[in-house]
Amino acid sequence: MFLQILAAGTTMGLVYAVVAFGFQIVARGSNIFNFAHGEFVALATLIYFSLAATVGLAPVLAVGATALLVMLVSIAVERLMLAPVRVHEPLIVAILTVGIGTLMRGVMILVWGHDVLFAPPLVTGAPFLWAGASISRANVVLIATCLAVVAALYLVFSQTLWGKKILAAAINPDAARLMGIEERTTRISVFLIAGLLAGIAGALIAPVTFASSASGFNFVLKAFAAALLGGLDRFAGPLVGGLVLGLLEAFTAGYVSSAFREPVVLAFVIIALMIRPSGLLGKPAERVT
Repeated sequence: MFLQILAAGTTMGLVYAVVAFGFQIVARGSNIFNFAHGEFVALATLIYFSLAATVGLAPVLAVGATALLVMLVSIAVERLMLAPVRVHEPLIVAILTVGIGTLMRGVMILVWGHDVLFAPPLVTGAPFLWAGASISRANVVLIATCLAVVAALYLVFSQTLWGKKILAAAINPDAARLMGIEERTTRISVFLIAGLLAGIAGALIAPVTFASSASGFNFVLKAFAAALLGGLDRFAGPLVGGLVLGLLEAFTAGYVSSAFREPVVLAFVIIALMIRPSGLLGKPAERVT
């Protein structure tokens, strides 16, 4: 039982991490707390369902097509709804993203309805047996894919000029502007990456759980919590925060009760941030006296 819970917690934790990376990248690269990010994940679950179940596209192709479509939607939202806004106050823009998320949820309800939809599995076959535990093939594929995505993100930001430009703009926007790095290019880049990550995460999680137009709030809540818990100013922050949340959820549901899963996780996040406001990996803020 322990290994099965561990596998389930790791699976969901890595999904939360991938979603949280998108939230973190937008927050650092454009100074926007995009609370509509969870709706992009929900949209991805629904698009994957339509492509795989309705159109009959092969699961691998459906995942790729879903990621591409959600990426385009993310860029469109930034260009058409956020870029024209002249107010740069972070709180006002954050409230605007809440409105955008509500609009997206309404559109998804109009297209797909309120029903919970179950997408075809990514892979079929008997589960893997390891030390007496039964681990589904879908979970193994999801874990491997999420780890590959995290590795690819690390390579992009550490080895490519494009990634280094985004990091430079995130660390010091004024200095980056003086070096010729345009704010417009940076914003498009971070929303492109965030949309791609949301599309991948949603397409991967849809066959494991379900697709629903109402799941966006849960995803953005977990992404926000994971990013803050791990540390917004550290690359590995969302990975650590996501894994902590996923494992805590799984072990609470497995050994206590699924009814206490959300309260225990949120209470842990609140207490952890009270002790370390900058996150588990974040640099502690200097105290001025």
